[in-house]
Amino acid sequence: MSLEKEPLGADYNRRKVLLAYNPNSITNSQHLYEWAVSNILRPNLDHVYLISVINTPKIYYPTTDMWTLGLGYYPNNSNFDTLDDEYKNYIKNEQERANNMLKVISCELTRSNITSNVIITKGDVREALVNICKSVKPDIILVAPPSKRSKIILKNSVLNHVRKHMKDIPVITNANDDLHRRDGKVSKQRISRVIKKIKQQLRSGTDVEPLVFINWHLHVFGNQQ
Repeated sequence: MSLEKEPLGADYNRRKVLLAYNPNSITNSQHLYEWAVSNILRPNLDHVYLISVINTPKIYYPTTDMWTLGLGYYPNNSNFDTLDDEYKNYIKNEQERANNMLKVISCELTRSNITSNVIITKGDVREALVNICKSVKPDIILVAPPSKRSKIILKNSVLNHVRKHMKDIPVITNANDDLHRRDGKVSKQRISRVIKKIKQQLRSGTDVEPLVFINWHLHVFGNQQ
């Protein structure tokens, strides 16, 4: 089954919540997810679309300038299928890593009777996320704020881009929730443990169930350590 779309039988009578999860920014994404569980998501009433976009940077190949005989680099917009094996493997590994993370969250939501879909795609993060939003037509969009708060970064952030292009749908973030920032359940140590277990899982090639148990254990016993 393709990692890009994994239909799990969405219940369209439920409120549709789209949650953007960046596998390259686990701390911010985990904060957003756990804040959403506490403040936004409703058991028995919501269906969550868990979205990850694998950023695919342009590849630059060296070419010779016939006029100056200098070495220049030009962007290559070749189709994914024509790229070399190393680049294909990078995309595949990133997709699998994101899939493992989102499967953990999906299992957690299931235990709260919140249904979910996992959607993993590749491309420019901002554009891909907007395209998915237009296709899914969620009732609420959840996006983490950028980790750095300079004006330039905020202006070009995924959050700002989605808000600009999805004006008819509430785009919510946990940026100003001071209560969540004080929440002991979301500690650096806890997230570090989750990241460590994910890396161990990817190296060993084990199935996702052990990680689900580990994450459940952190939810129940995390504050006791």
